[in-house]
Amino acid sequence: MKHVWIACLLISFQLQAQTETSKKLLTSTDLSVLASKAKANQFSGTLLMVQGKDNGWSWSNGLAQEELKIANGDGVRYNLGSIGKSLTAVLIMQLVEQKKMVLDEPVKKYLPAGTLTTGSDAITIRHLLNNTSGLGDFFESPDYSESKTISIDDHMKLVNGMKPVSMEPGKSLHYSNSGFIVLGKLLELHYGKPYQQIVKERLLQPVGIHYDAKKPIATGYYVEKDSLKIGEGNDPSKWSSAGGLFLTVQELHLLIKGMMDGKLISKESLQRLWTKESRPEQEPPFVHYGLGWMLEDPNCIQLRGHNGGVKGFQAAFRYLPQEDTFIYFLSNRDGGIESIFMETIFLLMERKGCKMEMPGNN
Repeated sequence: MKHVWIACLLISFQLQAQTETSKKLLTSTDLSVLASKAKANQFSGTLLMVQGKDNGWSWSNGLAQEELKIANGDGVRYNLGSIGKSLTAVLIMQLVEQKKMVLDEPVKKYLPAGTLTTGSDAITIRHLLNNTSGLGDFFESPDYSESKTISIDDHMKLVNGMKPVSMEPGKSLHYSNSGFIVLGKLLELHYGKPYQQIVKERLLQPVGIHYDAKKPIATGYYVEKDSLKIGEGNDPSKWSSAGGLFLTVQELHLLIKGMMDGKLISKESLQRLWTKESRPEQEPPFVHYGLGWMLEDPNCIQLRGHNGGVKGFQAAFRYLPQEDTFIYFLSNRDGGIESIFMETIFLLMERKGCKMEMPGNN
């Protein structure tokens, strides 16, 4: 899905840890303040925070479906956008654990001749995962159509029809939806099944998520000329290895918690996903990309997760490993989470004991 990098990538503060705090960083008062600020900014969607072994705090605002007046809530499914890339990475690591794939081998070793006809022959699986393949973004293809681009093979036609943004894999980060489509094709060839079925069987069902169960579905909206319009990505049956899966915030937590608990991949494999592989040059130096995961380490705090967005939906999650804290932001409004995401991250930093200084200040 179209990529939105939020919060920590927009700041250039110098951060320094000053004190250690307990694992549970935010109080009920803090959470109430965050909810009030989100409501004041007309946030539409659902937030969830789980700290340690508590039962979690969730809060929702706005309507999931304006026409039917269905309210947002933690039982409503939202488009997760590019959060799906982290899921694709986990599926690949399952095969690496089984020694069915090797990260640093050329991807064409695993593809029949003619499957990938663009880009360098030197592209490895690692390059696809860390966004240095140079394959670019299929959304920019003049032939892309949301209604017609459905299967992985549909996406592969777009990928092969585009000129690469770089013929030097591994050199620099170019965020690549196309690269994750190629990973989806690798998975389909290995399992002999559509990508969606692989996700259901190997990620969702093991943690108790039944994707075919009926749930309220949020519609994504954006504002144009002071009028609310229906956006993109509103069909929960159309998603790919680049993103677009619909889940409730509680289902997303089950999935991410399952990863952290070793139910889907080993702790060692998770650490490999969290190894700093590449860096967006325009962002602060504490921002990196791992293998399908965003990594932010502003001195005092570690953030592991991913963002996602299409026109009408925004999503983000972060796991704080040192505090065993999970935070989730799902919105059915375009541009819906930047403000509350920033508020939450800054509050976590403050409670952690971070000193925030603007560059150039003494």
